[in-house]
Amino acid sequence: MEEQVKDKTLIRLKRKFTSPVKPLFEAFLSAEEFREWFSPPGFEAGNFTIDPVVGGDYNCEFLKQNVHVLTIKGKYIIIERYKKISFTLMYDPDVSSIGQCNVHLIFDEKEDHTEIILLQEIYRTI
Repeated sequence: MEEQVKDKTLIRLKRKFTSPVKPLFEAFLSAEEFREWFSPPGFEAGNFTIDPVVGGDYNCEFLKQNVHVLTIKGKYIIIERYKKISFTLMYDPDVSSIGQCNVHLIFDEKEDHTEIILLQEIYRTI
């Protein structure tokens, strides 16, 4: 998977967690858990909705001083239990007119930790 998107990758992050893969994977597919830790600096998490099936939508609203400012949304493309999650990502409003991109999360459980690799593809308009 990583090789297939190598030429299209804008962002590549790799992080180790001292945790089994299951709770990490599930945290990406639970609106309540995702809301607890996913928020850009300076924003508050608003309403998060997640339909964690292939073709399902997600919407993550962000607030500043209790006023809606931004929504990050998209659709799930691939969900391979405890291995990979791929989804589209776009901003609403799309003030920079960058459109959407694809994001791939790859989960690799090791003996004493789990590695998560995030690959964000280049936006279609860049």
